[in-house]
Amino acid sequence: MKENYTALQLVSKYLLITGQTGSGKTTAALKMIMELKDNDQTVIVLDPTGEYGQQEGIVTYKLGENCFIDPGSLSATQLLAIMEIDSSILSKKVAAAIQSLRIKANLQGDLHNVYSKRGMAVKAHTARLNQLTTWMRNYNYKLLGQQVLEEFVLPYADERANYHLLGQEYNRPAINAHWEEILDLQGRNSEPLFQEIFGSHNRPGQSKLELSYVLNLFLKIKVKKRALVLDISGLKQYSESQKQVLSLILQIILANRSQSKEKFPITIFIDEAHRYLPTKEIDLSQNGMFQLLREGRKYGLNLAVVTQSPLDLPASMLGQFHNYLIHHLANPTEFTALNAQGLNYAEISQLKVGQALVCLDNIFMERE
Repeated sequence: MKENYTALQLVSKYLLITGQTGSGKTTAALKMIMELKDNDQTVIVLDPTGEYGQQEGIVTYKLGENCFIDPGSLSATQLLAIMEIDSSILSKKVAAAIQSLRIKANLQGDLHNVYSKRGMAVKAHTARLNQLTTWMRNYNYKLLGQQVLEEFVLPYADERANYHLLGQEYNRPAINAHWEEILDLQGRNSEPLFQEIFGSHNRPGQSKLELSYVLNLFLKIKVKKRALVLDISGLKQYSESQKQVLSLILQIILANRSQSKEKFPITIFIDEAHRYLPTKEIDLSQNGMFQLLREGRKYGLNLAVVTQSPLDLPASMLGQFHNYLIHHLANPTEFTALNAQGLNYAEISQLKVGQALVCLDNIFMERE
């Protein structure tokens, strides 16, 4: 970077790093990360491609290898979204299955068997549910697909029906109607990748830290000469999963800082950010990136987003950025989307690889 424009100046407000593929965006972002790290600034990098971890002073945690997401910290909706399963009926059944497995693990001390509901008294089950506390969130994720079947129980359909019981037989018509979705759930549930991500399977000699714990190491204590890279490239084949995980990480960061007395600045870099936004604007309010853009500054959170085109971001998000590092753009429409005074499209379109224009507070400064 030029001496006049330090990385710290560029991230003093939300920063958008944009330009065509191969224009030098990632190189510029990495240079800024190293400069901030060397100046004892706290940096967290969300890396969907695995490109950022091989640098001096970079602490890398790869999801599924040396860190995991605690499934007990997730709602049924979040869990299914990460598993790329979209089913309203399964969402309700999975929510019930999680509660059942929590009872089995925490109240009955059994992590090996499902919680059978056939013949179980409603009163006894309700009493167990009331015994569960917020800290009793542990359960055996591997049993989730099997437990869902136990949630499809109902009384007999004739005079033998006992309405004091949760159920006496499986609801076979309902199971058959949703069998494909149940098989999808059981398939993802038993897939080694998701078992590794949710911490229920470790490779030989491998140890893992829980994701929130890893984040706390950097959110609670100001580190020196270190940057954290969270590598989620293991989910590259599951684009929706990556989107949900990235959103979850940002929500954890925002929630942590909003409840913390610590307010030292933290800069979060997100590469290829355009891939991890909802396709529908109506869903933006639930997205962690959007939430952090709206609330992060008050808690000392800075955001640097790398994307191929400003048009990749919804207008409601693009308007949150006031600093830009603009590499080569070939489309005049992309230029007009940037709200910056003094920009010249002719100059942007002629930028060579590694060259960029700097805008601070929406005002064009000069070429880097």
